[in-house]
Amino acid sequence: MVAFQARPLLQVARDYPNAHRAGGEIAHYSGPPKAFLSAPPEDRLWGSATASVRHTLNTPNEQNQFPGIAVVLLAIVGVGAGSVYSRRLRASLAIGVLVLAVTALGYGVLNGDLTYRLLHHAPGWAGVRTPGRLATLTSLGLGLLAAAGVHRLAGATTVALRRREARVASAAPGLIACAAAAAILAEGLGTVPNPKVPPVPAGLDAVAAPQLHLPTNPAFDRVYQYWSTNRFQPIVNGVATFSFTSQNRLRQAMNGFPDSRSVELLRRLGVRTVILHLDIHRLPIPLKWLAPHPRYARLAAAKSVAGLPLTTSRRSSYIVYTLAPLPGRGS
Repeated sequence: MVAFQARPLLQVARDYPNAHRAGGEIAHYSGPPKAFLSAPPEDRLWGSATASVRHTLNTPNEQNQFPGIAVVLLAIVGVGAGSVYSRRLRASLAIGVLVLAVTALGYGVLNGDLTYRLLHHAPGWAGVRTPGRLATLTSLGLGLLAAAGVHRLAGATTVALRRREARVASAAPGLIACAAAAAILAEGLGTVPNPKVPPVPAGLDAVAAPQLHLPTNPAFDRVYQYWSTNRFQPIVNGVATFSFTSQNRLRQAMNGFPDSRSVELLRRLGVRTVILHLDIHRLPIPLKWLAPHPRYARLAAAKSVAGLPLTTSRRSSYIVYTLAPLPGRGS
């Protein structure tokens, strides 16, 4: 299953060499050891308490590694006294957690020479820019050890209470488990509000595909991608954490749309319709002013299409340009 899921990612790495991350980029996102004391600002319990550490990190969003005190304490109990696992398994899990934790710091410890740099020899790792994502595996290891700690505490509490009150002793394991879960969940309780997503413009789902939405830039393309999930129409727009040379050239060519050069290019690509959004700048989209192509949608809408192989139709907040297919490509 892992190999099956990895196939498209490895294909991208082969097709787009610029997806490979350079050492400077990885170093920028690598965290120092103090990153383990930094929780995200959305953390209700520890966000403010660890702010002084978080503010000293280069890229806190990518470097926060604080796992929570409850899970660490329970994991320590699990390593030292967790009888549900064998001693060898507990030791192996503990060593694995420590190795993964250090590796998750990337170049932040000994320049990564003994840890993260070794992963560059493994398939696919050259495309990972943020070493801190390994914290997922660190959390998994801590969770397994914490479960052993909860098991040990529940057993010890049951034995201690059985001598005094049998009824209370029978409920002890469940109470201990609930208390441990509550403590861990309380530390991870966040404050991120649900964002208000821009609604899909009326009638957009019925527009023929393949489509190109304009104006285009990474900020707008994220919205177009989301809108396309209603019917998953093929669209040219898209965004990733690395740039595509072909996409950058296409965006630049759209500065003159609608003109003969841009229309001819789109017809060769097989684009069926171009949707020019007139009010996209009014939506609360971060970085929406970052080099849109074309820069001014309403000026593009005012341009004459006389002589161009297309037809237009005006909707409430956008214009649909239906391109005539090239001879031999069908309708």
